[in-house]
Amino acid sequence: MIRIKGNFDVKKVLCNILLLMVFLVSSQGLAAQEKKTKADNVPIQISAAVYAGDVSALMYIAKENRLFEKYGLEVSLEPFKAGRFAADALFKGESDVATAGEFVMVTNGFTRNDIRLLSCISKFQLNYLIARKDSGINLAQDLAGKKIAILRNSQPEFHLGIFLAYHKVDEQSVEKFYLNPSGIMDGMASGSIDAAMLWEPYISMIQKRLGNNSVLWNGQIWKDDHFLLLTTAGWIDKNPGAAQKLLQALWESQLIVSQNPEKIKRYIISKFKYDPASYDNIWRKIELGLSLSQAFLLDIEDQAEWALDKGIVKGNTIPNYLDLIYMDGLDGVAPKRNTIIR
Repeated sequence: MIRIKGNFDVKKVLCNILLLMVFLVSSQGLAAQEKKTKADNVPIQISAAVYAGDVSALMYIAKENRLFEKYGLEVSLEPFKAGRFAADALFKGESDVATAGEFVMVTNGFTRNDIRLLSCISKFQLNYLIARKDSGINLAQDLAGKKIAILRNSQPEFHLGIFLAYHKVDEQSVEKFYLNPSGIMDGMASGSIDAAMLWEPYISMIQKRLGNNSVLWNGQIWKDDHFLLLTTAGWIDKNPGAAQKLLQALWESQLIVSQNPEKIKRYIISKFKYDPASYDNIWRKIELGLSLSQAFLLDIEDQAEWALDKGIVKGNTIPNYLDLIYMDGLDGVAPKRNTIIR
């Protein structure tokens, strides 16, 4: 039997032990809370492959005004000369999100069911068909037998097909050349190609090089084009909530545009080194803003049917593009901007 000598207060010892336990538990809780707070303050890293042009301007404006940071994001922008190239980076796993034209989603939707559209970020009418007069082209019908350049699997490829059909030019009678935008401009300047379907501001650059030796047609006969913010299902699964934060930053970017259109126009001219003399006309044909519409959904289904009919894509049926649209993001930011019927 152990005997405790002296004055020993058992209650006091127990009380001290209890206080020590409370202190230890509180310290652990505070440490855990501090760790969580630090984790919450770490920004979400997002790599974005972005077309270096006006129809992607919401991304650049958000970056310029630190709106991504406001919503706990650290977004790095890697510029590309065409949206199709930006989308290639996304599909190769080199970026988390990308901006690209709708035809990129149309064609890749046949082979990739992991594509996710977060939102359209702009609408525009910027595609034109330009031709050299000294190639004997003055009317649209003169395109038969000529060399026409386009960027493969891009919006101009679709517009060229519709343009030729509208003007009753047999598509099999033209020789298509698939080049990148700089190759198209050089080919038009040298005369190695006779015509091209391309978008602004490249069209204005070609006109400047050809002078009076060019003829121009509106390449968008029947619809607006949409520029898209794309990602993958895998990225959304790993970053719950990040998509909505990204769209929230772009929504505020859109508000800046609506409040300061002339200032934004000057910023775009400076950012992308556009010609101020010709840009006013281009600017009037662009609408920067977030949207998902039923009209857009029907448009891409029509484009998919055309691509399937022309053998541009392989398959028997068009994809269900509704499955490739991530509705929750825009619904959580600006639900009135999503009019797709579900």
